[in-house]
Amino acid sequence: MKKYLFVLLVNTIFFTFSACNNDKESTNVETVSLKQKLPSTTIEILSEKEIIDFIDTWRNVYNTHTFENYIKFYDPVNFKGIKRTFEGKRNVYDFIGWKENKINEFARFSPEVIVENIMIKYINVDGKSKVNFIQKWISYKTSYADEGEKSMIIKKVKGEILIESEELLYSKKLYDYFGGC
Repeated sequence: MKKYLFVLLVNTIFFTFSACNNDKESTNVETVSLKQKLPSTTIEILSEKEIIDFIDTWRNVYNTHTFENYIKFYDPVNFKGIKRTFEGKRNVYDFIGWKENKINEFARFSPEVIVENIMIKYINVDGKSKVNFIQKWISYKTSYADEGEKSMIIKKVKGEILIESEELLYSKKLYDYFGGC
């Protein structure tokens, strides 16, 4: 009967292979040790300045309507987005749904965002940071504007800050933004 024992230690794999037979006179035991680096998925620590700068960069890229650059801010594996309309409708998206929605939004509305009152809710809790802010969303193309509180959960992995979740907590139409429309 052969026995295999695998022991996983931090960033190193060691294993022991034991070959035993039922014959009491001969017991053959072989031990092999391998060191192997495991892929690092360590989430890095963010500073308050990095968070503020990230939100400012996200806003600037959003306002250029360069979709290819905008979508790079989002975690393609773990992202979850929630949008609310001023009518109370709630839409939930994964990364693919968010991407499709934003492609349409950029083409149809050419929106711009204004970010105000940035509030860092927490920093580096389980590798993530939460930031809220007031967002004004404006489409000069369609003469529509709304405002609401946005919440983002962000993380830094391999030097890159990514949005893991984004939620518009509420939305209200700005009727007077374009002269009472």
